[in-house]
Amino acid sequence: MNAVFRLKYVPDYWKIAEVIMIPKPGKTPHEVTSYRPISLLPVISKLFEKLLLKRLKPIIESKELIPKHQFGFREKHTTIEQVHRITNVIEMALEEKKICSAVFLDVAQAFDKVWHKGLLSKLRTMLPVEYTQILESYLWDDISESSKMMHTLNSKRLKQEFLKEVFLSNFVFVIHQ
Repeated sequence: MNAVFRLKYVPDYWKIAEVIMIPKPGKTPHEVTSYRPISLLPVISKLFEKLLLKRLKPIIESKELIPKHQFGFREKHTTIEQVHRITNVIEMALEEKKICSAVFLDVAQAFDKVWHKGLLSKLRTMLPVEYTQILESYLWDDISESSKMMHTLNSKRLKQEFLKEVFLSNFVFVIHQ
């Protein structure tokens, strides 16, 4: 684990997820879209993510990289507190006879749709270089050809499933906003 931080390189086998296809209820079993892929990452990957996040959080908090209104991925910021915050904003607007509107977005596969090179470039301006190099190795570096050959899924699909499973990809996406 220490070698990963020292070398700023994450081994390929930490990035390889076992993908299990779970049938969606009420869908025909003959169509690919009738299944939900679930990616199971190696335990070492999960441990690495926790350690990296523990190192990143103080930097992110000191630089205030996550907006105050963002409640995901922040300690002591629960969904209930966000509901209370929004309710208070609405009540204040009503009391002051102001117009109050809200837009709620749920972007499907948000991380997959981000321009990754742009995101990485932005991260380089916000985080110390050693962490951006580690994130680049973990989230974006291609899995080696020998590792790809061990899987029946094509590398793009495998990489998408890996990124969905990785908690860090969601955390990085929030910083990007």
